[in-house]
Amino acid sequence: MLPEFLDIYRNAADRDDLIRKSLSIEGIYFPGYYSIAYDGEGKIAERHASEGAPHIIKRRYLQDMSRTGIKTAIITSETEFSECISSKLCGAVPGAAGSVLQGKYTALRESRISGISPTI
Repeated sequence: MLPEFLDIYRNAADRDDLIRKSLSIEGIYFPGYYSIAYDGEGKIAERHASEGAPHIIKRRYLQDMSRTGIKTAIITSETEFSECISSKLCGAVPGAAGSVLQGKYTALRESRISGISPTI
């Protein structure tokens, strides 16, 4: 999904063009292109797609993440993780896509980077 999005991103005229063209990517969801109706108990009763968004959003699965060629790196010593990690797909459009990976991280011990940097 990310390579498809990046191809569109590189050729988009502006943010609206990017989102409109990205609607063709299977599995992508832009909340602003859907209206939600709730019943009296506050449960979702209906969801309506608009402006070319697919009515059914099909979930996509990645069988082997190591084969994607996509790498990430934390490149600042100021980065902190406090019991929670989250990876977000399509972060180039804030608020446009949901998180694809969330989890809880519990460190076995706390160490200063200066103390462990020789072993990294």
